[in-house]
This record gives sequence, C-alpha cells and structure tokens, in this order.
Amino acid sequence: MKTAFKDVSRSASITIDEFDTRSGASYGHFNAQGGLGVGAAFYRQTPAFGTTPPVPRIQRFSSAGGVPILFDTAGNRLPVPVLRQQPALVAPDGVNITFGDSGDLEGDGFPNFFGTSAAAPHAAGVAALLKDLNPAASPDEIYNVLKAAAIDMDDPATPGFDTGFDFGSGFGLIRADITFGPPPGPPPFEAEPNRPRFSCRSTARCRVPVGCNLAQVAGNQCGNPFEVLVPSRALRTAGEVLANGPRQIRFGASVANVPPGAIGQVRLRLPKRIRNFIRNTDKKSILAVMRIRSAAGTAIETRRIRIRLK
Repeated sequence: MKTAFKDVSRSASITIDEFDTRSGASYGHFNAQGGLGVGAAFYRQTPAFGTTPPVPRIQRFSSAGGVPILFDTAGNRLPVPVLRQQPALVAPDGVNITFGDSGDLEGDGFPNFFGTSAAAPHAAGVAALLKDLNPAASPDEIYNVLKAAAIDMDDPATPGFDTGFDFGSGFGLIRADITFGPPPGPPPFEAEPNRPRFSCRSTARCRVPVGCNLAQVAGNQCGNPFEVLVPSRALRTAGEVLANGPRQIRFGASVANVPPGAIGQVRLRLPKRIRNFIRNTDKKSILAVMRIRSAAGTAIETRRIRIRLK
C-alpha cells in the first residue's frame, strides 16, 4: 500500500516490508465520478527544469488509483466492480511559498510546499485558464484537453514503462504550454462582428455589421444568436443612482442570419429600458461585449465592441 507522506524529502528512508499489496489508495473525492484526481511530481524534475528524457517521476506519497467501486448510490452491489481512471493527471509540487517551515531546498529564502495539496491547485489553475478561454467548455471537455496534452509518465510500481494511462501517474504531467487550443465540443464560432464599433441612433435603430466566417454552414447561413452586454454602471444617466443588481445588463439581442462569406447588417433588438436610455443620455459611446452563441444556444465566443450613441 502506498503511504501518504506529505514531504517525501523527510520520509524517503521509510519502506513497507510487510503486507505490501501495492493496491490503490485513491478513494473518496479523488475517485469520484466526474472528478479529476491529481498526483504530484517535484517541479525541479520536470522538462521545464531540464529532465532528460522529459519523463518526470511521480512522488512516492501520491496515492495510486485502481480502487474499485463495488456499490451503486443506493447501496446495491454492482454486478461488475467499476475501476475509474484515477488519478487523471500529475502536476508540480515543491514550489516556493512565502510562509511555513517546510524547509528551503534551493536556499533562496523561501520554503517549499510539497504534496498533492500543492499539485492540485496548479492543475486547477490551468483548468481555470481554459475555462476563461472558452466559457462554454464543460468540465469533461476541459479534462479531455488536459489529458490529451499531458506528457506520458511511468508508474514506478509496475515493471517496464506504462504507455498511456496508468494507476500511478494517470495520463501524465500536465502541460499548460501546449494546452491552450479551443476545447473540443462546440464548433468554432461561425459569425462575428465585422468591426469593433457600431452606432445606435436616437430612434433606437442599431445595426450591427456581422460577418459569416465559414464557407459552408448548415442551412446555408450563419444563424447564430448573439447578445450585447454592457456594464450596469455605463447605463446610468445624470444623477441616477442604481440599486444593487447585475454587473452586466443586456443591451440588445438578435440572430446573425448571414450567408457564408458575406457581411450583413443585423438589427439589434433593444429592450424598452435601453431605448429610453439612448433617447435621454448625453453620452457619446459606451463599451460593451458581444457574446455569440452556437445554434444550440451555447456561448462560444465573446468580442469587445464600442457602441456610438447618436
């Protein structure tokens, strides 16, 4: 059984001489359906710090996977135990922190933070950046991107090199530097604003130039719903004090029914409050965000724009 030492540098001399079943120890949250278990590798033994070949070694305290699920959520025994692919990834630990007394390996004046408690936040940070890049991406889509980009690692508890997934290191070391492509799932956005500015006249006529990027689109047009959002503070008129509410307010919405390769002037449908604001304000322009959605209604692209008010 693999133990759960927090700092391998202080426990490397400990070995298990009896009942070493080499069975898994990832249970609970780490083995949950839909979760992403994370192992740890010392950051100075990763490719970014010259590890050659570029295959880091997982820390000895990282819990192995392979713990079977024997019962369903109602407590009924499953006819066949379920083995989940956990841990899924490995992320760096041993990084510098600004507090604590865990030892200063590099002698740079900062203690080092070891453990999967250090590795998991690194993986979460990469996942958060992917989510920011594509807000429509689901957890499973983000997980799949991270797994596909990982550097394959070996399970030291098994003979030979384990190609692909293994219960020691999952799919391998997380790679933020090659991960940031569009996550799989929703198709690339088809329509976008043709230029970052458009005008809304006092009569509340707003026509947005929208281009269709794809040569061939189902239905022979880019039928993407889109909406324009503005910060709520931008909609204040002189002397108006707004109560607490949403940070963004829908300025208008429409559908970009534009033929492939063409640019269409799409009329923006405005709610009454926005029409009144345009008539009464003395502002010349406001910043906004256009959020374009797929035909299925999933947000897949956002663009910053400026609305000129006439």
